[in-house]
Amino acid sequence: MRRGPGERRWGRLALVLVPAVGCRQTSAWFAPDDDLSAMVTGEIAAATDRVHVAIYTFTLQSVADALQEAALRGLDVKVVADAGQSQPVESGGVAGQAELLAGLEQGGVGVCTASGSYGGILHHKFLVLDDDAVITGSANLTASGTGVDPEGRANLENLVLLVDPRVNERFEAAFEELWTCGEP
Repeated sequence: MRRGPGERRWGRLALVLVPAVGCRQTSAWFAPDDDLSAMVTGEIAAATDRVHVAIYTFTLQSVADALQEAALRGLDVKVVADAGQSQPVESGGVAGQAELLAGLEQGGVGVCTASGSYGGILHHKFLVLDDDAVITGSANLTASGTGVDPEGRANLENLVLLVDPRVNERFEAAFEELWTCGEP
C-alpha cells in the first residue's frame, strides 16, 4: 500500500494527518514508534508562562520532573487528575499515582483531583501550554501510554500538538472548570 505525506500505518490501520482548520501548527506523534514522553517533556521545557494538565492516569516520573522544573522557573503549573485513579492502591487507585501527585505538590505544583458527574471519571488527557498551544490525544502520562515502558509494554497511542490561541482558550476554559481546589 502506498502512503501519502504524513500517513502512518500499523497493520490495517492507516492514519492521515490533516492540518486543523485555522491552526498555525499541527504536529502528531504515535506510540510506540515515537517517544511521546520526550515530546511532552520538551514542550513543557519550552513553556514560558503556564502548564495546566488534565489527566486520567499519571505515573510517568519524567513528566513529573519536567512539571516541577517548570514550577521552579516560576511558571503557573497545575495538574487535575482523576480522583479514582489517584486513590491509594488499596482503595482502587493506580499504583504510583497518589505518590507522584504528592511529590508534585511538594515540588510546588498545584494538584487537584476531580470526577465526572454522577460517579463518572475524569478521562481527559490534555496539557494547556502558555496562551497558544495544547497537547491532547489518547495517551495517558504512563510508561506504556507514551512508549517508554522498560518492560517493553507499549500501547498504541497518539498525541497531537495544536498551536492556536482559540483552541488553547477552549481547553483552558475546560481546565478552569475542573480546577476546584478552592484557590482564589
